[in-house]
Amino acid sequence: MKRKIVLLGILIVCLFGSGNLFGDGMFFIGLQGGWSQQSIDFRDIEFNKDTAFLYGARVGIRILTFVVEGNFYQASHNIDASDIGDLWDSRKINYNYLGLNVRLFLPFPIVNPYLTLGYGTYTADIKEIGKDKSGGWNAGLGLEMFLTKKFSLLGEARYNHGNFEIENEELSIKDFTFHVGINFYF
Repeated sequence: MKRKIVLLGILIVCLFGSGNLFGDGMFFIGLQGGWSQQSIDFRDIEFNKDTAFLYGARVGIRILTFVVEGNFYQASHNIDASDIGDLWDSRKINYNYLGLNVRLFLPFPIVNPYLTLGYGTYTADIKEIGKDKSGGWNAGLGLEMFLTKKFSLLGEARYNHGNFEIENEELSIKDFTFHVGINFYF
C-alpha cells in the first residue's frame, strides 16, 4: 500500500507540480541541428555506418508537463558498402522525418529531463536510384533548460526506424540521432 501511495504522489508531482520550472508560454517554435548515425539493412550486405549533420525545426504546445510537437529534420548520408556493386555504392541518401512527437517532462529544478515518443513519415531518397516514404516510429530522451521564461536550450537523443521499398528491394533504415536546439516560447 505504501508503494502505491508513493507512486501516486510521484505521478501527481509530475503532472501538476511543475510550477515555475517552465517558461510562461504554452506555444513554441524551435530550431535544431545535430548528428545522425544511420544503419542500413539491405539483403545480407554489411554497410559501414555513416554519420551526417542534420538540421530541422519544431513547433508545439506545452500543457503542464506534456508537450505535443510537430518535428521535421533532414540528413544526407553516403551509402558505403564494398560488396554491394556499382549500382548503390557511393550514392547519397537523403533521409527526412516529418512527424508528431509527444514528450513527458520530469520536473526538476533548472534542467528538465523528458521522455519522447513519436510517429511520422520517413522519406529515403537514393540519388538516381529511387525514393520511398514510409511510416515509422521513434523514441528517445532529452533535457530542456530554460534560460529565460521565453527561451530554452535542449539536447535530445532519439532512435528512429523506417522500412522502405526502393527499386522493388526491401530497405530497413535504423537511425540514431542527437539533436541540440533552441525553443522560443510565446
